[in-house]
Amino acid sequence: MGKLGVAIDKQKESIKGIIKRYLVTLICVNAACIFEIFLDATGYYRKSGHLWSNGSVRDMVEYILGFLVLFAVGSFFVESVFTEDGSNRKKLVLPYILLGIISIVLDILAWNADDIFSKMGQDMFFKTLWLYIILCTVLGFHKLIKNSGMSFAKYCVNLVVGAIKVGAVLFLLNVGFVLLVTIFDILILDIDEWTFIEYVELFLVGAVYVPYTLICLTDKTETESKFIRSLLLWVLMPMVNVAMIIIYMYVLKIVVTGYMPKNEVFGICAGLFCCGVVIWTMAYPFVPGEYKDSKGKALYRNVIKYAKYIYAPFILLECYCIGIRINEYGVTISRYFAVVFIICQIIYVAWEPLYGLVRKMFRKEKSGYAEGYEHLLYVGIAVYVLCVMLPFFSAEKVEFLSQKKRFEAVMNGYSVDELNLAKDDIQSASSAHEALIWNIYGAEYFKEKYTENEWNKIKKYFNQNGYASVRWDYYKRTTNDAISVSGYSYMYSFTERYGSEEFDIENNSAVTVGINNEDLQNVEETWNVDVRELVQLVISSGRDSAGNDGTLPYEIQMDGGKECVVKYISFEYNEVDGKIRYLNLEGYILW
Repeated sequence: MGKLGVAIDKQKESIKGIIKRYLVTLICVNAACIFEIFLDATGYYRKSGHLWSNGSVRDMVEYILGFLVLFAVGSFFVESVFTEDGSNRKKLVLPYILLGIISIVLDILAWNADDIFSKMGQDMFFKTLWLYIILCTVLGFHKLIKNSGMSFAKYCVNLVVGAIKVGAVLFLLNVGFVLLVTIFDILILDIDEWTFIEYVELFLVGAVYVPYTLICLTDKTETESKFIRSLLLWVLMPMVNVAMIIIYMYVLKIVVTGYMPKNEVFGICAGLFCCGVVIWTMAYPFVPGEYKDSKGKALYRNVIKYAKYIYAPFILLECYCIGIRINEYGVTISRYFAVVFIICQIIYVAWEPLYGLVRKMFRKEKSGYAEGYEHLLYVGIAVYVLCVMLPFFSAEKVEFLSQKKRFEAVMNGYSVDELNLAKDDIQSASSAHEALIWNIYGAEYFKEKYTENEWNKIKKYFNQNGYASVRWDYYKRTTNDAISVSGYSYMYSFTERYGSEEFDIENNSAVTVGINNEDLQNVEETWNVDVRELVQLVISSGRDSAGNDGTLPYEIQMDGGKECVVKYISFEYNEVDGKIRYLNLEGYILW
């Protein structure tokens, strides 16, 4: 048997093993993909040539989809932690039952969150839902790292090398499918090829992507890839070193000239750290020999080993840069997480000596390079809980308190009835106002502090005078519901697109829908369609962008016994002056 046959047999064994171990997870993922393909292909309603008029069928299928996704996440955790080869699956029955109950409850609450919870409650529920997903993923992933028997650095190398190999195969597979579909579309039957390719991709997610991803995660064979070794040691690591030298030169320039750091410095340092931490962690296992080898190898090994400490002074530069921004403009969510990122960097740099000290305290053997870093996954969970979920410490709460303080410091010196802020005050208050209106606590704050009339004056003032652009909200509705043509002789489908032209829905309420003599019985007409009620109905529904929520299809009576039925509408809306733009309409004219 040749090398190809050996490789194929090895792949077969890997696939059999992964299916045996992750049987339930793969069933859920593939079922979810098939449901999604079916629903998209049938428009949620079509079955055996007839339309489902009852939306409850669609709702039921959406519930099933949500359940499958949530259960798949949980079963990944169960099958990663409680079994290594898929044997003794009977002992997993109880965990599966518990997961099923949890998934059903979360699924029902998620689809009915608007009716069950307040806005604050919805926010906390979906954060909790994400915590469930993160916990299942992290716990399962941590167990796989532990089961591999490799150091964290070597496991990362294995994972990346496996991902590259699988990515190359999947790329070729995708190219092949696209070519086959294109050839079939040209030579055999005219189809919507991109929609068909989308369905193929969904099928490949369950049948190929997920299984091979799991194979990469569970592979215990240490890689000896010469290509990856050369890439890390002689291309990527030197580039990281050069980048750090450039930043050290910039620090020296600051010391000599006294210039303040540029705003881009934080982003450059943060990007270098994110790339560097992956590169130097993966590069270290590939350095040949031990410290007893040649001085050159030992020196290069030490450069890689201590790269994180060489980078450490840049953290002070990051602190200075972000501190200046916070001092001048207060805390925003992005700046808050910049501070959290700095704290995580400090933890990472200090992790190795701290981890070694803890092991020494418990009389464990001395730890090696990059050992114990997998436990940083739990630091990530702690960061999520503290910075996203806990109300007082969350990014939204801290941003609200900071920007509220800035806003009130300016506004307390002015009357709402006669706003006439100084230039510097406009810039400060406008930036605080912009941050607060997108903050869940800020929105409640404005409702409580100001009357509706006062709040409208404030919004209008800052939209006209603030440095931020006027805020436009996007709305969309679409439906596949059938419409009745009873009592009409003609039916004309239309699509109207209006660009940046603005419509005042309170005064100029009509848009034009026209047909020409090539469309229907040599008739050329232009009709005015009053869309004011429909636009207001969509806005009042409170869901910016969604599918059909009962708003559509919408019937508009016209002059001469005609009727316009709207099947799709989208537009941008300015809540201050009541204008809409980028209006798109699709539907039918009946007469």
